[in-house]
Amino acid sequence: MIQNTTDATQEFLDGSQYTEGGVLKYEFIFGPGFISTGGIDSTRKIFKEHPIPTGAKVLDVGCGIGGPAKFLFDEFNADVLGIDLARNCVNIANKRYEKNPRLNFLVADALTYPFEDNTFDLIYSRDVILHIASKDKLFSRLHAATKPGGQLVVTDYCASSPETWDDEFKAYVAQRGYTLLTVDAYRQVLEDAGWVVDKAEDTTAWFKEILETERDRALKNKAEFLAKYSEEDFKHLLDGWDSKLKRIPKGVQRWGFFVAHKRA
Repeated sequence: MIQNTTDATQEFLDGSQYTEGGVLKYEFIFGPGFISTGGIDSTRKIFKEHPIPTGAKVLDVGCGIGGPAKFLFDEFNADVLGIDLARNCVNIANKRYEKNPRLNFLVADALTYPFEDNTFDLIYSRDVILHIASKDKLFSRLHAATKPGGQLVVTDYCASSPETWDDEFKAYVAQRGYTLLTVDAYRQVLEDAGWVVDKAEDTTAWFKEILETERDRALKNKAEFLAKYSEEDFKHLLDGWDSKLKRIPKGVQRWGFFVAHKRA
């Protein structure tokens, strides 16, 4: 099987990619508060191009360790509910931002959490929905939870059509438990869920640029990393970035950027 057909579980995430130590190592390469592509820099760029109303109510799906929520609060005075299935991530976010009542983080499954209809001005998610096979169900639920006129902003790992995948990429997707779509298929899932899609872009060139920047920064700050972790940990981290950079020119690993809204 080359494409996962089940949704990630809490046990899988906490025990594999998002152990507490693994999360903090990711933070080293993504930047303080972030475990998603581009860290604070890509977040700033996205919201410079797609600002949200002051005081917006935001749902951050796959909130990680809370950096994006803190950014949205600082920049837009937003109230943010962050949910994540990875308990280790949520524990870190709650410890760091427990004194801010406008930032709330829950261990919760977006496929089952009882969202109230017409609640959020913005649904936000960065490189998370790759863990979810039931994307149609997810985006339908998020559509219902969004206020009329509200917005969806998502980046996510995408891919070429599965028949083009080589053995290395098949193994990577299977090991991570990812479910990856083409950018066009992703757009169709959004439209089928009721969203009006304003942008569905293959932003792999930007992804490559970010990966190179993150890798170079990690190399520059290697001594800082080794003060906490091992040489083997550092090699493992960089190998992950090198692998993604090798897959990009093959055309199999892609990165998608999606912006949509709910009809008013």
